[in-house]
Formats: sequence, structure tokens, C-alpha cells
Amino acid sequence: MKKGSKHSEETRLKMRTTKRLRLVANDNRCKRNHEFTPENTGQSSSGGKYCRKCYTINMREWRRRGFYDCPPERYEQCFKDQDGLCILPSCGQPIGATDHSHATGKFRGLMCRSHNLAIGLFSDSPALLREAATYLEKFNEQQQLHGTDVSRPSPDNG
Repeated sequence: MKKGSKHSEETRLKMRTTKRLRLVANDNRCKRNHEFTPENTGQSSSGGKYCRKCYTINMREWRRRGFYDCPPERYEQCFKDQDGLCILPSCGQPIGATDHSHATGKFRGLMCRSHNLAIGLFSDSPALLREAATYLEKFNEQQQLHGTDVSRPSPDNG
């Protein structure tokens, strides 16, 4: 047995054999029961295969936990509290992003992808967002004064 090794050589061999048998017995599915299709199968640098769906799930959980300090339980609770919809009440779109402060990196809530990107593009600045809202309100008022309906796009004439 190697110095510092937790297991004997015999135990390590049994563990490798058991793992191989498990893979052979269920070679077409991953641990989460995703099918190993050509589109869903990646190959690691060591030559083994991995499930791309599981990899994506694991990376999202790792990023939420590590960067945003949002463990899976907290994420699930927020998702449930928001009924799977963007945190902005008038949006109604499904959750597609984990919103976080760019200054602190801390988790703020769950949003649709579009609104999360928009807040990021406004540099998390409430002042800029208020100015943009004022601009839109002013533009909409001008359009209504001139008889243009801003609530729906105009029909295409060509």
C-alpha cells in the first residue's frame, strides 16, 4: 500500500471494477438518467465520457454557490416563491438567469434573461434606469400626442 493512501490496492481494484460494471450495466445513461446520445456526450481529456446536460447543471450550481453565494436550496425556494417567473411583476416570462450585484457578487433574485441582461447593460445603476424610464415615458407621450399608437407595432406595408 502506498504511503498516505486511504485504501489498500485490493480495495481500489474492487472500486474500479464496481464502477466499470456499473457503467457497462447502464452504459447508455448517466447518473441522472440522461441518455448518452452523440449530442449529449462529451469526452474528457482522460478519454472518459460525460453527460453534457449534467455538466451544465453542475456548472450552474457551482457558479451559483461559488460566485453568488446561492446554494441550491435557496435557488429552489426563490424559484418556488416566484412561481418560476421573472421577479419583475409585470414581466411574466420564465426565469432564465440568476441576478446578482456586480459590485458585491451577491445573489439578488431570479429574472428572465432579457431583464437580467438589461440591468447589467445599465451597469446596475438605478439612476440610469430611471433616466431611461423617463425617456421612454416622454417618447410615448409625444407619440400619443401625434396620434401614433405605441402599444402595438404598425402593420408592415411591404
